[in-house]
Amino acid sequence: MSVFRQFRLSRAIAPAKTIPVKIILVATMCVSCWYSTPARAQPKSLNLVLSSEGMPSFARLMQQAESQTSELIQQEFDRKPRVTAISVTVVGDRNGQQVPLLHTQVSRVDWRSQPVLSHWTRYFSNSALLLGFSSSPNGTATDSQRTPANVNTARRLKEDDPAYRDD
Repeated sequence: MSVFRQFRLSRAIAPAKTIPVKIILVATMCVSCWYSTPARAQPKSLNLVLSSEGMPSFARLMQQAESQTSELIQQEFDRKPRVTAISVTVVGDRNGQQVPLLHTQVSRVDWRSQPVLSHWTRYFSNSALLLGFSSSPNGTATDSQRTPANVNTARRLKEDDPAYRDD
């Protein structure tokens, strides 16, 4: 075998130049940081069901809903320091029919600065009617419910609703 041929074979067998380990580590770290998604805190969702049976009025049911919601929010923030936000939906139940009464979503910071439930709460205006609190005992509307002012107010409330469609 000639010397020239041996030299060619040894070059073919010799290892190729290697990339420094530091460059590989830095590249791996950059790629993993680029593709990783940050952790986002999701509000803790809680549902509360209140029975309207035995409630003398809708106002009393709403007072109970508000007080229990406030207590629940405070307890969750006190017991679980990692919770950054809470979302509570309170539903009224009457004979198996469930109707949303209120929905509250508040962050820990907002609750500490202003622990007033009404600032962070959306109230559902038709709940009293759907639970049977706003009708007379025989099921017909009273004279005060038939006034044009109430009809216009109801129409205006519907039109202000983001889900309102006038097709």
